[in-house]
Amino acid sequence: MTEPKRKVPPKIAPPKDGDDMYGIGAPAAAPLPEVDRGIEELLRRQKLRLESGEKPPPPPAHFLAGVFRFPWYLPSLGPWVLSSIGLALSLMGVMLAVWLVDSGLTMAAYAMRFSICWVIAFSLAYVSRCVLAIIEGTAAGNDAIAEWPEGDWRELLLSLVYPVGTLVFACLVGWAVDLLTLRQSWAAPLAAGFLVYPVFLLSAIESGSVLGIISRPILRTCLDVWWGWLIVYALSAAMIAGWLACVTAFFPHEPFFTAGVSGPILATILFLYARLLGRLAWWGQKVAADRD
Repeated sequence: MTEPKRKVPPKIAPPKDGDDMYGIGAPAAAPLPEVDRGIEELLRRQKLRLESGEKPPPPPAHFLAGVFRFPWYLPSLGPWVLSSIGLALSLMGVMLAVWLVDSGLTMAAYAMRFSICWVIAFSLAYVSRCVLAIIEGTAAGNDAIAEWPEGDWRELLLSLVYPVGTLVFACLVGWAVDLLTLRQSWAAPLAAGFLVYPVFLLSAIESGSVLGIISRPILRTCLDVWWGWLIVYALSAAMIAGWLACVTAFFPHEPFFTAGVSGPILATILFLYARLLGRLAWWGQKVAADRD
């Protein structure tokens, strides 16, 4: 038998300078997709904002967007629930004490006075700390509040100084107006206290002292953002009037039920009121900075 012929391998030319030694070239790189320069610039600014700790500004509709939905934000839901429970228990405790006295059980009401007072004190302290956190966080430009009440119970009780202290000064103003009007109507002193209370509260927070109820930057906002003050007064008055109308309608028939339902309603009103004051303070700072 004859041997099969062997195939002669093809001749390979020697590699030239710069060529692959094994005759295998590197694959060409696939063309990268074009990146939208607008999106790239947006991401770059967002990265710089996060690295610098800068907070994004509130939405354009300062007194509408993120205001009436704020109590039901996920970070706000827990504090709102606790505030609602505390206010409801406080109101129902007062109603229970009044009912015991009317029923002739004065000694029982007297024995429960310390428990009811402590529930009211802790509830108001927690709500006051929430209100201060909302005002300060919103005034700083935050949409969601992260720093909610924490820590010792004594710190919570100290938070009553600003809201309650400025409320005392507002009541003194109302009392002075009542004297000047010769006690002819309760509407004038009530309106005076309602008008000066947010000014006193924001001034005390801005100055860092409950005695600093008149602050020049806050008074400046009354001129720079006068329309914002009108919105805050109108919305807060409408919310309070709605709650009072419900209480007037249902309290004579179901006093305990009305007191229990008033807890979540008052918590919502206070959260929204603090949110509006925070937005007002933020907008006043922005207008003052632009003019300066």
